[in-house]
Amino acid sequence: MLSVTFFDRCLKPAAGCYPRTTTVKTRCNSFGQTAKNAWKCVDVFFDDLVIVYKPALAVQETHYSPFGLVLKGIEKAGSPNSDFQYNGKETQEELGLNWIDYGARNYDPQLGRWHNVDPLADEMRRHSPYNYAFDNPIRFIDPDGMKPDELIVTGVAIEEVKKQISNGSGGFYSADIDKDGKVTLVSTGLDKEIDGMFSMTKGQAAFVQTINEAINSLSKISIETVNADASVTVGSIIANQIDMADIAEFDKAGPGGASSAGAFSHEVKEQQLKAEAGGVKGVYPAGAGLMHHNATKAENRTNGNLRVEDPATGTNTFYEKDGTKTDQTVNPNPATGVATVTKVKIP
Repeated sequence: MLSVTFFDRCLKPAAGCYPRTTTVKTRCNSFGQTAKNAWKCVDVFFDDLVIVYKPALAVQETHYSPFGLVLKGIEKAGSPNSDFQYNGKETQEELGLNWIDYGARNYDPQLGRWHNVDPLADEMRRHSPYNYAFDNPIRFIDPDGMKPDELIVTGVAIEEVKKQISNGSGGFYSADIDKDGKVTLVSTGLDKEIDGMFSMTKGQAAFVQTINEAINSLSKISIETVNADASVTVGSIIANQIDMADIAEFDKAGPGGASSAGAFSHEVKEQQLKAEAGGVKGVYPAGAGLMHHNATKAENRTNGNLRVEDPATGTNTFYEKDGTKTDQTVNPNPATGVATVTKVKIP
């Protein structure tokens, strides 16, 4: 008896466990002979049958030093071995050099040095043009071999930023903000079981991705935090400010619409896009409308819904995953300095 699995055009198993020459039943226009959702007997004959055994693909597990050198002896090689490893970059094994291709130049993890001069060396004259991540790969990431950079958060609401990052990531990450305002995401090692797996929700993962993109941007992003500032409603793209008291109001207003994590990710993404476009603090940036549009996409991923704006009324309608809608308005309150967020659920 030969065990065989047949698949129809819907890529569903059609039958299994048949003799060498037999009559089988198939579904869904299998082999172009039967109609959809109809059963029909089909003669199946095996001629010059060859069976090839292929072992299952081994999951690759690789351990690195902080500078990206593979720690031999404790890794679990894949089959085939993946060339894309440290930081997702391709390892170049020609001539036994084992360099890593970052796009702008080649990196040698054995030395922790580039083998090409930094294309932006004139912007970092205090550092060797061959150094990797300012010789601090735990703090910095150089995504393409051009320039490591950072997210700077200052102002009166630093603790609120830390709390928001913890809440937005579901407690999987905390924020380390040093005396100069440099932000680093730190894994808390928290395990949370979701649907039988230990992982963040899609919204939490999207939030962490937005913050990481700002931290690892090629441009320096400086954000000033304020609390209950009547001159700022949620955020100011001109003044590079985020009002953390306003951010907190989104969760207080109830479910649906924008969450506090969604609103925060929107403001961070806008400031990132402004910095990358060469924007200057105090000046309304060219292309602000497109920055707002792209920041809304990041917000949608964190919220898990779709935001549609009505410029005429100032109302934002959010299309929720459950098929309902949420109308949301955000109005400044000069008396308290804290914005009023109102959400109305629409079946």
